Amino acid sequence: TPLDLATPESALHSFIRGREAFSALFNAPPASFARVAGGAIPLLPQLLAGCGVEGGIWTLFDGSPLPDVGGGMIRWQAGGAAIDLLAAAPLDARSARTVLALHETLGDALDREHVAAVLFAHYAGTATRWHALVRRIGRWTNLLGTFVTPRELARRTTGAGTTVSLEPDAFPPTLPRSTAAAGDDVITVAVAQAGQEAGAIVAATSPLAVVPAPPPARPPIAVQPPLRRWLSFAGPAGARRDADRLVLEHELIRVEAHPQTGGLLSLRRDRDGANRLSQQLAVRTTRTAGGGGGWEAAEDGVLTTRMVADAVERVVGENGRDSLVSRGRLVAADGGVAARFSQIVSLVEGMPLAVLDIEVELERPLAGSLLDSHVAARFAWHENEHVEIRRSLLTQSVATERTRFTAPHFIEIVPESTRVDVAADAVTILTGGLPWHLLSTPHVLDSLLAGGSVGRISRRLAIGLGLRRPWDSALALAAGTPLGVAIPGLPENVRLTVAELVTTDRQLTAGRFGLLESAGVGGEVTIDWGRPVARATVVDFTGGPRTEPAVAIDGTRTVVSLERYQWLQLDLGFAG
Repeated sequence: TPLDLATPESALHSFIRGREAFSALFNAPPASFARVAGGAIPLLPQLLAGCGVEGGIWTLFDGSPLPDVGGGMIRWQAGGAAIDLLAAAPLDARSARTVLALHETLGDALDREHVAAVLFAHYAGTATRWHALVRRIGRWTNLLGTFVTPRELARRTTGAGTTVSLEPDAFPPTLPRSTAAAGDDVITVAVAQAGQEAGAIVAATSPLAVVPAPPPARPPIAVQPPLRRWLSFAGPAGARRDADRLVLEHELIRVEAHPQTGGLLSLRRDRDGANRLSQQLAVRTTRTAGGGGGWEAAEDGVLTTRMVADAVERVVGENGRDSLVSRGRLVAADGGVAARFSQIVSLVEGMPLAVLDIEVELERPLAGSLLDSHVAARFAWHENEHVEIRRSLLTQSVATERTRFTAPHFIEIVPESTRVDVAADAVTILTGGLPWHLLSTPHVLDSLLAGGSVGRISRRLAIGLGLRRPWDSALALAAGTPLGVAIPGLPENVRLTVAELVTTDRQLTAGRFGLLESAGVGGEVTIDWGRPVARATVVDFTGGPRTEPAVAIDGTRTVVSLERYQWLQLDLGFAG
């Protein structure tokens, strides 16, 4: 799993497994870090420092881009942790040109960097004999400098590098391969992986969660009696009467289906509230540029289907609750049928959420790049509404200005006019593990459902308005567990992670927990554990004690300060 599609728990598990494998081979834990490929995530300084790594190499060796940090030695700070890394571009030790230009390389490093360091790279046994001569010189004199390991470099230059602090969205997302191989269903694989990870997280926290009592079955508020026939679109008057019936609502949210498309016409708080979101399904393809023609912008070659409903119905399910069911076709510009669809919309009792169960059957496989040819759920908002897009990264809410990004858990659409309570006015899309999303226009977002040769697609998403703690609902949706399950006593910007629970006679007596600041709002947080706290120790990811930050105990509560996006580990013991 790419790091930016993972959860913090799975990323940490991967690092711990690597640490254990390294220790088994070399009888000592790793002290430095480097990787050939794989990108980077803003959690890396915390993971590395928390696992005992002293330093490492910033640069990737496969040519993948990383944020520009200026080169040389850097001290990367994020989430209350820091790690010293070498950010020099690697020099090819297999080439004689590298040795011939060494005097210029060293001169530039001395002129520009506080700590002059040069990075050579080669596979074992492939270095040129001229590089071997440079190493020989380095063994006898420091005229050209001294060859050191990354660990030794970090020890000699601790704290001397340029301090670097990057916003989480600065790291390029992992995008799908440029072509879709036959039978390659990378989105379904990613959705399944996200579901497994979410299921493990939900299971770990379930002993602490409170399941709300289900309300008595009742029809949605202010909805006409269930319609028992397929809707006819014979004329405007009949269509209007039918559309009046295509509404579901309760005290927190109101959704309406479009009688002609079968998608969602509106998402509102109530009947008189403003429409915040609409939704349709579409197949996107890209026209091949014709030879001999004039220049054509990339967007001019985009072909998108129309969503045409054959039938829309409100039905009563086995649970006694109403759903909106639509079936129809996705029609290409030439009038041909590109796909057939069905969509079921239902409300979640006690939550401002509507669940979308989507099935699409393609008439023919899609060819080309997944980003250019795919089936998508399209979400749109008012073109005059200025919004901030926030995407899930490591289950945390991160502001983004990208038009192509990953968001395997949720996306928030926040009006720029919102200043005090962001969550109260945000539209939330729970993506159900879907990894990739495109901002087609400033007010249209496409969530990629499938591409390539996939014939039949089944996905579950959800949309909400004013949804608090979207990471909890997103994990529950991906895991297929009941929505609305909550852990009491948590601040709205903190997700609780569980590494270990100790029980005696079915009573929780101790545990190791993580406090994951998830909204980008640092400060003091208070957590009520619901039982007297006897001890509270801040630890690292290996369980070793840390001296800071300080944690205070106040009866059943703990008080500690969290940095933005910090993942703090606490070892707690409970009294009696």
